[in-house]
Amino acid sequence: MRIFRLCISVFFFAHSEIDGKSPVTLPALCNLDCEQEQRNHVVISDRRFLFLSIGLQKLFSVVCIVFGVLFLRDEQTVWGWASGWDAFHYLKLAAEGYTHNDSSCAFYPLFPILIRSVAPVFAGNHIWAGLVLSNIFSVAALCLFYRLVSEKFDSKVARFALLSLLAFPTAMFFSVIYTESLFFLELMVLFWALHKNRAGFAAGAAFLMPLTRAIGVFAVLVLLWHWYEQRKTSPTALPIRHRWLLAATCSVLGFAMCLGLMWFWTGDPFEAFHAQRFYPYQPSILNILNVKKWGAAFLNWGSFHGFTDSALDRSCFVTFVASLFWIWKLPRAYFIWALCAGLVPAFSNCFFSYVRYTLCVFPLFVVFGSVASRSPRRWVFGYYLALLLCLQAVLIVRYAAHWWAG
Repeated sequence: MRIFRLCISVFFFAHSEIDGKSPVTLPALCNLDCEQEQRNHVVISDRRFLFLSIGLQKLFSVVCIVFGVLFLRDEQTVWGWASGWDAFHYLKLAAEGYTHNDSSCAFYPLFPILIRSVAPVFAGNHIWAGLVLSNIFSVAALCLFYRLVSEKFDSKVARFALLSLLAFPTAMFFSVIYTESLFFLELMVLFWALHKNRAGFAAGAAFLMPLTRAIGVFAVLVLLWHWYEQRKTSPTALPIRHRWLLAATCSVLGFAMCLGLMWFWTGDPFEAFHAQRFYPYQPSILNILNVKKWGAAFLNWGSFHGFTDSALDRSCFVTFVASLFWIWKLPRAYFIWALCAGLVPAFSNCFFSYVRYTLCVFPLFVVFGSVASRSPRRWVFGYYLALLLCLQAVLIVRYAAHWWAG
């Protein structure tokens, strides 16, 4: 087959030129053919690694869930594990909608709307709809994450970064009915659009992010910074710069849309904020100013992974803060997002569920991948992944048994 391709190439291109410089010779065609095959091999190898790693993580989650359901869960219902904790609220909102003075109003509307819209495909089963959506979103988001890091840095960094993300203790939330998958996909679309300079895609992602999670409104800061950079690099390209300014406003518009929907459904545009009183620490952006409150919460290392005294949550925060020096060396938009996604949930929610929120601080995993790719002691990274996978297994089993996992 290779000889046949070579003969065809010689026949059609014997009198053509490469880049208009010189006639194509037989050795040149051989070299081109080998280079093309090498590129194809790299692409295939990357795809195999990507889907194999994601598939194994999904399989790992299924095995741990089955173990937790069969051996530890008191309530022996087949799908009971899938409708616990936050998933209960998303499923309730998808089935019943928002009502005034309800604790479920603390959860943002895009994911329940999608579950409700897709449920007829699964004969009205909201659990199946939620699980399928979460896994589709997570696979797409992880593929985009790998592609983004591979192009922005290199494929070696991308591989280690993806492994760090998949092995992270709360990566199991990419497979259950939580907003991690959807939000991470929106986040990757945003940064992919920044990388490719596609303002339209960035605007769409920025509009949807505040409809998924409150932290999504901070996409406006990332886009404003990109607009500022465009001003410096292209001072005369006014239409291009203004497109990014319009994209930044889409994040605010998305947040306004969320307030409008809450007002339409409950009669109170701030119902989502008022509903926070039903939860530990009563999450609020104003908690950031209450240093005494979140300072006391940080010092409360009372259990391995309890509601309000989780040592795992606080250890994760310490790791994030220690990594800021290396995150600063990444593109500035990455650092801005890391600060918002890493500090705001920590202080506003007093470290509650922090290890889960860390999943969306994706520059942290880029740093892990960069450090591991340059390290001469790869076996250290292997032990690090093994430790993370052990913690992930513990959290998956806890979640399946309806114990607190994040």
